[in-house]
Amino acid sequence: KSENFIGVMTGKQISAYQSLNNAYDKAIQENRVKLRSIIASIMFCARNDLPLRGKTDQGSVFTELLHFRVSSGDTILQQHLESGAKNSLYISHQSQHEIIEALENVLREKIIKEIKEAQVFSVLADETADIAGIEHMSIGIRYLHQDQNNIFKLHEEFMGFSSLSELGGQALSKVIMKTLQD
Repeated sequence: KSENFIGVMTGKQISAYQSLNNAYDKAIQENRVKLRSIIASIMFCARNDLPLRGKTDQGSVFTELLHFRVSSGDTILQQHLESGAKNSLYISHQSQHEIIEALENVLREKIIKEIKEAQVFSVLADETADIAGIEHMSIGIRYLHQDQNNIFKLHEEFMGFSSLSELGGQALSKVIMKTLQD
C-alpha cells in the first residue's frame, strides 16, 4: 500500500479515483460519438421538413436514414445498433423527443442572442383555431441581424405556439409577454 501511495504521489502511477474518472470520461466520449450520427439524422429530417415517424417505425424516414448511414459505411452507428443495449440505443420516440428539445434549446438561445444584439426587433403574433376548435397563438420575432460583412439582413423566426384560454386583448398580451419572458 505504501508503494502504491508513493507511486501515486510521485505521478508514476494513477490513483483509483483517476482511473475511475478516466473510465467515466471515456464512456462519455464513446456515447458522444454514437449519438453524433443519430443527432445528425434528426437534424437532417428537421432541415428538410421530413417526418421522423410514420404510422410505424418500420419504414419511417428516420429509420430509413439510419439504415442508409449504416449502408454508406457508418461502422460506429452499425456497431451501436447491432450490439448496443436495447434500452440505450437512443432511437426511441422518447429519445428523439429529448434530442429535439435539446436542439430547440440551442437554437432558441442562438436566436435570443441575435435578437439581443439587434438594433431593432418586432413581435409577430397571430391566433388561429386548430381542427378541434382550440385557439392557439403563433409568436414570431422579426429583427435586423448584422452579419460578418456588416450587412444588415432581416430575419424572421418562429418562437412557438401558445394555447389560448381567452381571446380578449389583455389575455392575449399576457400570453405574448409570458412567451417572450420564457
